[in-house]
Amino acid sequence: MLISNDSGPVHIAAAVGIPVVDIFGRNQPGLNRERWHALGPDHIVLFKEVAHQSPMPAHGEYESPSLEALTVDEVYRAAVSLLERA
Repeated sequence: MLISNDSGPVHIAAAVGIPVVDIFGRNQPGLNRERWHALGPDHIVLFKEVAHQSPMPAHGEYESPSLEALTVDEVYRAAVSLLERA
């Protein structure tokens, strides 16, 4: 299993059949989970919708209210859910 922010390793893991917890911090046209999530049946995409989220750059440092709103417990439960499916 791979737990990661949305990045290249997520897509490599998904391509070779490794279950993924894919964590997204942005939701803007062209840079959102609907377009860039891991493909396949054994993946969970996590994203927290928050009010007043401003656009973020594609690369570099930025603040993400969505990531800050996501709890460790939510990521843990997603990982346990994938393990239970296996």
